[in-house]
Amino acid sequence: MWPYITEEWVAEYGAQPMPFDGVLFGSWAMIAKEAHTSDSVKELLIQAQGVNDDKWEQTYKGETGGVLTVQSELGEPIHKIATRAIKLRKEFDETVFKLKLAKDNHQAWLNANADSVVKKLDRDFAKLWLAQKKYCC
Repeated sequence: MWPYITEEWVAEYGAQPMPFDGVLFGSWAMIAKEAHTSDSVKELLIQAQGVNDDKWEQTYKGETGGVLTVQSELGEPIHKIATRAIKLRKEFDETVFKLKLAKDNHQAWLNANADSVVKKLDRDFAKLWLAQKKYCC
């Protein structure tokens, strides 16, 4: 953070010294002793290697320094620890979620790939996926 506080960060761009808007401490705050984050999640955050500023954009293409960028529920990029579940989410981002089609077409894709999707959800997501028919029970 020191280069941002001292305004030195801008020197490499050949511009006049200028302030910055803010610094995000999300992950740092999550691993603080006082945080209510589970110990296992704290350990994942600590173990992630991370990347230097000049490499972070590589997370959009694939896992870089233990981090992977996926699309948030709001359609914006969000950086996540590259767990099996996040890698699966990235795969879905690049397949079914990427489809700019009517909901019926999404359903058609899911129906055509149901066995693979269920297998991957069971293998890589946080808990077993037990589908239930909409009209059932």
